[in-house]
Amino acid sequence: MPRRARIQKRVILPDPLYTHEGVAKFMNVIMQRGKRSTAESIVYGAFDRIAKATKKDPVEVFESAIKNVTPVLEVKPRRIGGATYQGWPWRGAGSCVLPGPDRGNLCKTSWLAS
Repeated sequence: MPRRARIQKRVILPDPLYTHEGVAKFMNVIMQRGKRSTAESIVYGAFDRIAKATKKDPVEVFESAIKNVTPVLEVKPRRIGGATYQGWPWRGAGSCVLPGPDRGNLCKTSWLAS
């Protein structure tokens, strides 16, 4: 039983232009040193290029890209005899687990941003 109260998740307001929470979250990942206007120009410029190149809604293309990048499995390390093994299925070390929704969101946005 934890001694501290569970930390409440912050509510991210949707993006003002596309009214999509995923775009706002991605903009927060892109943003460096608090430069929101620079991050907005990068994301909106990329969305304009997507709209011109594919003739589709850029939010739909963004959602499909996020869906493709989302991890299905994650390898958890396992300690055996003082050594840490990461995914040795033939020796029984390491275990594949489904990442939680928060972990999946963290991975997919950071992978897409890089």
